Amino acid sequence: MPARSRSSHAVPTPQMKRRLQILGVCIAALLAIRMMAQDTGAGAGGAGAGTGAGAGGGGEAQGTTTSPDNSGAGAGEGTGNTTGGEGGNGNGSTNGNSNGGTNGELPAGGGDQGQGGAGSGGLMGPDTGLPGSGSPTLETPPGGGEIVPPPAPETPLPGGFSPVPGMTPAPSAESTGTAGGGGAQGASSSAPVTFTLPGGYGGSASQTFTLGEGRLSKPLVTFTFTTSQGYDDNLFNADSHIVATPTPTPGPTPALGHRLVEVVPPPPFPPFFVVQAIQPKAGATPTPPPSQGVIGSPVSTVTLGIQAQRGTPRTVFTTDLSIGALDYWDRPGDKIDYDGNFDLSMVHKLTPRATLSLGVNGVYQKTPDFSLLYANNNNNNNSGGAYLNGGIKADLSYIWNERITTVTSYSVNFNFGNNTGNDEYSITYGNQLRYMLSARNTITNDIREAQGIYPDNSQADNSSFYYLLGLDTYFSSKLHNTFSGGLEFESYKTGGGSRALPYIESATTFALRRGGGLTWTNRVGSEDTGNASQEAESYRTGLSLSQPLSTKLTSSLSLNYNYIGATGQGAYAENQFQTSFALGYNLSARLSLNLTYSFTDQGTTQLNSSYTRQQIYLGGTYTFR
Repeated sequence: MPARSRSSHAVPTPQMKRRLQILGVCIAALLAIRMMAQDTGAGAGGAGAGTGAGAGGGGEAQGTTTSPDNSGAGAGEGTGNTTGGEGGNGNGSTNGNSNGGTNGELPAGGGDQGQGGAGSGGLMGPDTGLPGSGSPTLETPPGGGEIVPPPAPETPLPGGFSPVPGMTPAPSAESTGTAGGGGAQGASSSAPVTFTLPGGYGGSASQTFTLGEGRLSKPLVTFTFTTSQGYDDNLFNADSHIVATPTPTPGPTPALGHRLVEVVPPPPFPPFFVVQAIQPKAGATPTPPPSQGVIGSPVSTVTLGIQAQRGTPRTVFTTDLSIGALDYWDRPGDKIDYDGNFDLSMVHKLTPRATLSLGVNGVYQKTPDFSLLYANNNNNNNSGGAYLNGGIKADLSYIWNERITTVTSYSVNFNFGNNTGNDEYSITYGNQLRYMLSARNTITNDIREAQGIYPDNSQADNSSFYYLLGLDTYFSSKLHNTFSGGLEFESYKTGGGSRALPYIESATTFALRRGGGLTWTNRVGSEDTGNASQEAESYRTGLSLSQPLSTKLTSSLSLNYNYIGATGQGAYAENQFQTSFALGYNLSARLSLNLTYSFTDQGTTQLNSSYTRQQIYLGGTYTFR
């Protein structure tokens, strides 16, 4: 039998050709059906109306179409108002939800309620899901102009993690829909781009910025001019129940000194030396300054302010600056005071996993502010002197994986006032390890070291080491709480001693209606008094509330309470309470009226240092844009 040629197997028979053609047609049909399902099969209809060009079928008629499932429309322009399927063929404008039900209803075939997708090849409209996989057809805006494509959604990290450090995403109310009516599974709507600025040391709450919302919805730069008229009933924080003859406060007793004294005995004995103890003289004992009495006065104020903000998908920047002058009509001596305030916040996403943030703040004023952690040495000073208080804090956050994040921080806080020897600045650096237990709960571990430096009083220089464990919890999309507790180890470099004491800090935030918010902070730990012979502990708590009451009327409220107890030389106990309330009424987009009231009460065992103070102002603000 002759050998069969091997090349005969490479030549298909006509029957094999037909089979291959049928198989190819079937594969192409399956691929086409799957692509259509991916483009149109959102799990549930979105609530908003999307605008996009329908994919269209192969009809020849021209005109307006209202046909689901690509069954009608010709090559000409037309408007398709679909309620369950895609728009018509051609450049038909699709108003509604594409193949996903109307107003969030479940589509035929069943599916979880979620965001609806845009039509096949359509653009992503307001409140709709991600665009389909087809090529978008851009329509010319009304009145002409350049065609601007929609922005691409930000790609989240695996597991839905936000690249923003310190922010645990709460479970979303909108889930990814299951395919309905034979469609493939659709994508949920892209989350808004948010940035989180970690809070400062001492329990202050973090700040969250969202592109296009709140602060980032305002113009790039605005200028304000504010003037007000008011009354201050206690200009010098004077005690209304003063002691007639202040008792001098004893100064510290100097330590014993030693010196060598030569003793020369009579001959034949040789001279020799002995050590003699010496008690140095005590320094002059300071006497509390006499009180100037309770003096009130009308006050006129003028303030200029600048507010700037800018946000991009990678960077958020905000800053506030105000400079003011106060004229006290009836105050003895100099009647003019000046004050100022500065605040800067910046968050930049270096990579999808690394974020750098910076916070800078400073205030210059004479009025005591019990919400300032490092200003106590000036807050309880009754001479009414001005002080400068502020800080700088930088944070570098890195997301290592879906559960582990680290935040490395460095901060400098300062307080300079008119109290001799109490100027202070502190340097703190630390690292926080965050482990996400669930979408709502994250365990935190903080290690910090702080150095307190007194340029004019080196004996008060001190250092503190903190070891804290905490829990970061999202009870809901509106309620968030952070809590840390552990030990603080404090020691003085010269004199004094070292000690360990408990340390606790917490912050709770709650989002209210109309863009309002509530923040509650707490801190328990040591209190730096600038005296190595004292050991002081404090409890500090603050509550702030902002709530728009209508489209024109806004309100805000703040409450602060501090308890400070010091033992050792010059021991004392002090209770500080301060509250303020403000109302604002917008007469127009540029002009508003403002009413503010504040009440301050300090009760202390220190001589002539208890006082109450009230201030009230009524004024107006004009905004330049």
